Amino acid sequence: MRLLRQLDIDVIAVDSNPQRLADAKDSAQICCATIDEALACQPEVAFVCTSPLSHHEIVKKLLEAGVHVFSELNLVNQGYDELISIAGAKKLIAFPSSTWLYRKEMQYITSEVGRHGGTCVYTYHIGQYLPDWHPWESYNSYFIGSAKTNACREILALELPWLIKAFGPIVEVNSVSRRLTSLNIDYDDTRMVRVRHESGHIGSLLVDVASPVAIRSLEVVGEKLQIFWAGQPDTLFAYDPVTGEKRPIKTYDAVSHQSGYASNIIENAYMDEIRAFLSQVEGEAQPEYTLADDGAVLQWIDEIEGQ
Repeated sequence: MRLLRQLDIDVIAVDSNPQRLADAKDSAQICCATIDEALACQPEVAFVCTSPLSHHEIVKKLLEAGVHVFSELNLVNQGYDELISIAGAKKLIAFPSSTWLYRKEMQYITSEVGRHGGTCVYTYHIGQYLPDWHPWESYNSYFIGSAKTNACREILALELPWLIKAFGPIVEVNSVSRRLTSLNIDYDDTRMVRVRHESGHIGSLLVDVASPVAIRSLEVVGEKLQIFWAGQPDTLFAYDPVTGEKRPIKTYDAVSHQSGYASNIIENAYMDEIRAFLSQVEGEAQPEYTLADDGAVLQWIDEIEGQ
């Protein structure tokens, strides 16, 4: 809501939780306890930011009411064919969030891998101790505490879309997982994944919710390419064969960060993603990522978790 207000968009807040709705009054022009109340205000677009397992029915209801929909990470491939059909029939945008596609570091890496042309290998570690994700609430009070929408699954759902964009469609995955913590969760907190892409690129992912220090560490290697990234805009470097040194790559003139989140979470990409959605609604842009793309990613995550 705060980002939408920065774009001078009038906001209708909808939440069945009275306390959350009260908290929204500073950011919204109208507050409603139900979707039906909000639909009476004839909104043009909707942002579904509820827990993933509730998305299907909410998105379906909004599309059937003629509203363009942006949905946060879905994490479960539930009713996608139905939603695609409704959106197509009504000529509406059904926009699944994939924020890392809009992160400028990811766009730089994608461009450089394409320019390089040769085969690459990447190693990528993403981790953060689960209680630190939302330090203001218990990890068991929202969806990452559940095995079906677990935190490692969320990390994979965030990262695989841009990795597919950069390195090409996936053709094979191999995975092993372990428990490293005594956290009160019913899923493994650490997972290692080997990925083979149709292009010939290969990669290894280590995702965990055990790391005491939040980490995002990526290295991409090719015969004439080496890129290093530690999760923040000022930590992107490329090897310069002329000087034999790492050269810093500047991707942002300024970054926006919200207090309470890990330092590698910046808001620039969220804003760019919102703008991309609104541009599609206005017919000014083509989709970067579709429900069909998201469904394919979730199928790969299902296979990873099944191993």
